[in-house]
Amino acid sequence: MKYLAITISLKVLTIASIHVSLAVAPCSTDTSLYRMNIPEISKHQIDAKDARKHAGDELAVIGNISGFTQKDGLIFVDMGGKYPNGLTIILKGPAKILLNQILGKKIMVVGAIIALKSETDMLVEQVNQIKIL
Repeated sequence: MKYLAITISLKVLTIASIHVSLAVAPCSTDTSLYRMNIPEISKHQIDAKDARKHAGDELAVIGNISGFTQKDGLIFVDMGGKYPNGLTIILKGPAKILLNQILGKKIMVVGAIIALKSETDMLVEQVNQIKIL
């Protein structure tokens, strides 16, 4: 499944998931996602089980989605194994519409890897950060 993400003026609007419907949502005020060169990053792919070794790096991570939990308006998705194994993808904002489409699927997710004491996370706010393989 492919997604078309068009950014106008970096903060005006995002057109998300034209496969299902045309949903318009405001962009995040954090413009760091727009500075990421997603096609360039996606050339550097790693497996979800190796994500912790790459803390602080912006990479494409490949893995299967096995489950999720929700808390405080965020969706915590298990990739490559149940928490604390594998990578926890944190869906926030417009990216939350992808949950039902990625459950049980193999995906590629692009972003910065964050390693905390007992977990490895990646924050995903934009739909163009995830591709179903």
